[in-house]
Amino acid sequence: MLVMVTVARAETYLGYESQAAGFGIAYPKTWTATENPGRTAVVLFEKTSNPATRANVIASSGPTSPGVRLDDYDRIMPKLFDLMFENYKQHLKQPTTLGGAAARMLLFEAIQGKMPIVGFIAYTLRNGKVFTVMFFSKRDKYDGYRQVSGNILGTFRFL
Repeated sequence: MLVMVTVARAETYLGYESQAAGFGIAYPKTWTATENPGRTAVVLFEKTSNPATRANVIASSGPTSPGVRLDDYDRIMPKLFDLMFENYKQHLKQPTTLGGAAARMLLFEAIQGKMPIVGFIAYTLRNGKVFTVMFFSKRDKYDGYRQVSGNILGTFRFL
């Protein structure tokens, strides 16, 4: 479902919602949203950017095992990233919120293919699901996308 919302500095954002995933998120009208077939993840990116070097924001949800705590994901996420990316380095882990729930944020850099990337992932647990919002971009594009990715992150809400 798409809706119009307003974010900082009166920018026009479009809203994405997935009842199946259990979340909604907003993104600038100059970006596009592509969801996976199961509607449990959405990839957000600037429409005019080069697909090989564009910044991406990925919001997703998935089931988690009973009894798993947020602290357990503090150990799981770096191991998962180490499998996904080459030369993965975690720079900072800090407490934060996601959709108003206690969350963690990891700041990282890595290699994707041959491209150096920088980004963050915020994650939390709720109702037997793990929710994540991940942003990454080519290292030299990071500063240009940092503000908009933070705005997108701030619009995350549970449905």
